[in-house]
Amino acid sequence: MRIPFASFDVTGEANSYNIDNCQMTARALNANIRAQPGHVEPQSVGFWCEPGEAIEEGRTPVLFDAEFPTEVG
Repeated sequence: MRIPFASFDVTGEANSYNIDNCQMTARALNANIRAQPGHVEPQSVGFWCEPGEAIEEGRTPVLFDAEFPTEVG
């Protein structure tokens, strides 16, 4: 099942900014899922970013990148 979490449709420099933030957010959310007690790999629920309009059908990743932010200011 695919449930869109957020969507943006822009071009140019704003698109790079948005996809970078999307990927950072997805990694943090996936790391939070993995940190939950009782979590079992492979991760069956996760967040990822795709370019273009949100779609309800399509491929779901097999692996979900995860990383907590390392630079907190």
